[in-house]
Amino acid sequence: MTKKSMIKFKYLSKEKIFKLWRLMLIPIYILVVFHFLKDITQDILQIPTILDFLGDVNEDLSRLPETLVWFYHWAMVNTFFIELFLLVAIPKCWKTKQSSKLDLAILISLFYLLAMFSLATLLDPKYQWILLGGNLQQNTQESKAEKVGKKISILSYNVLGGAYTKKILDGLSHKIAKPDVACFQEFPENINLSSQFEKYFGPDYSSEKSLSLIFPERKFGLATFYNREKFELLNSKILHLSSPNWTIWENIFTFSLKDGFSGPYDRTALITVFKHDGIPLTVVNTHLGWEGGLNNQSRQLNQILSALERSNINNNVVLCGDFNVNIRSKTSRPFFEKLEQTDFHDFTDNIAYSANLSSSFSSPEDKMKIVKSSLKIMVKVLKYLGVNTKQKIDYIFAKDLRWSFSEVYEIEGSDHYPIFVELVL
Repeated sequence: MTKKSMIKFKYLSKEKIFKLWRLMLIPIYILVVFHFLKDITQDILQIPTILDFLGDVNEDLSRLPETLVWFYHWAMVNTFFIELFLLVAIPKCWKTKQSSKLDLAILISLFYLLAMFSLATLLDPKYQWILLGGNLQQNTQESKAEKVGKKISILSYNVLGGAYTKKILDGLSHKIAKPDVACFQEFPENINLSSQFEKYFGPDYSSEKSLSLIFPERKFGLATFYNREKFELLNSKILHLSSPNWTIWENIFTFSLKDGFSGPYDRTALITVFKHDGIPLTVVNTHLGWEGGLNNQSRQLNQILSALERSNINNNVVLCGDFNVNIRSKTSRPFFEKLEQTDFHDFTDNIAYSANLSSSFSSPEDKMKIVKSSLKIMVKVLKYLGVNTKQKIDYIFAKDLRWSFSEVYEIEGSDHYPIFVELVL
């Protein structure tokens, strides 16, 4: 082959590679468009669409160090902007008739997306067998069957009377796998709202309720959903907690509700006793009162602890809910010391906040217009002043159990956020 023929052959090869590259960009661009739209609808707007058929990866980051978890989230956020870059760069690339630095940038971006999506898939337990092999999956399941069988997930969430039930359930379905036990506070009695929760959990779940907060036009309280395939319900008890005499300011606040004055509130603790693989587990779901302040909250806590002691419930206990006690307050220290003295440990101590007191969802439909308007103005003022209104007032405490994982998820629908814990019996 002559030197001229070799140059011609080399030129033709590059030309073919260039044409093949540009041809490949067509299906790549279509895929990026669909995935970008899915990211917006599924992850940002959290609304169900036909694009959900592309799937949803739920990574298990519980075994990663906190630094790596932060880095991973940062790297995944970058994929959104890289997809946005590709949506602009690929059409611009098509207009050029020869390769350029833009082609190289597109290629590097595609390798980055491929690496991140592969890593996300590897971190999702339901896809690990695809990457690691069927035999490894079988061996892993057999070797870890006993350990996995003893791991339990608990969710605690104040759902604001169910005023935004659809938003709440959409958020839960996209952010959190269904927990083994879900403890709700301000759970609605309204059948149109409560049935949506029951439909979400499905026929494998049952529930126990204590709907004791009665207003002139509505009723709500506590609800504990549990997977009856895993748990056998042994006993369920409603413990009525003490109510203080209200101050004039507490009366004025409750009167601001659209349906008028309703106090005093009948606060309760819903105590459910289960058996899981022959091991007893007690879950206490409660909503301590803001009315009466810390003195009354401490009194209500003592009632719960005394009730457990009288029932000889000393082991494998979960105490969770909306406690209305800010852990950062110096005056609240005796409250938490009491829990420590009775061997209850905060399994959510890595969570910095659980509620946003200036949330736009702090003013549901049941409030008077003047109250809703005032709250919205307050939210804007607090944001302008840079005041941090996020507080930790929801907790999951446990006794005689081991911690595995805990997280808070910012979803819309309430001025509280759901807190999630995995523990081991």
